[in-house]
Amino acid sequence: MTIKINTKAIGIKGPIEIKSTVGLKEDANNIMISLIEMSIAEEKTEPEVDYESLTDEEKEQYDRDQAKKTIEGIKKELSTFDKLLDFIQSTLKLSASQIKKVKYEIDESELGDYVHYLVQRINGTSEAEIELAQKIEVEKQKEQDPKKS
Repeated sequence: MTIKINTKAIGIKGPIEIKSTVGLKEDANNIMISLIEMSIAEEKTEPEVDYESLTDEEKEQYDRDQAKKTIEGIKKELSTFDKLLDFIQSTLKLSASQIKKVKYEIDESELGDYVHYLVQRINGTSEAEIELAQKIEVEKQKEQDPKKS
């Protein structure tokens, strides 16, 4: 089955037609699993440490551990961006210059939204169904926080 993919959101003129294959669906679902796992990992909170009650040695160790965790988090984020961009590039068969344009055209929220859109389209959701779901989500957010409307 051939699917037309809207590419305006990533700054590419189109639409681009792709064939929804078993392999592509597998890739799409693996990307979604990765994103869900990442969001679950981000939700984990660590116990609060009373920094002032630590000895100087413990403070140094704590600071080193925090720096390592920060570096690890940044590396995971970069790896995730690379995976998402690679998925978009391979799915839409974009050139290196096109994916570079995408990389510098959209922010991380737009990247996540577009990958979600792409996965939905690959899995058979129509443009109309996606638009309706987005409208419903916007309405829910307005109801939860009327100041943001």
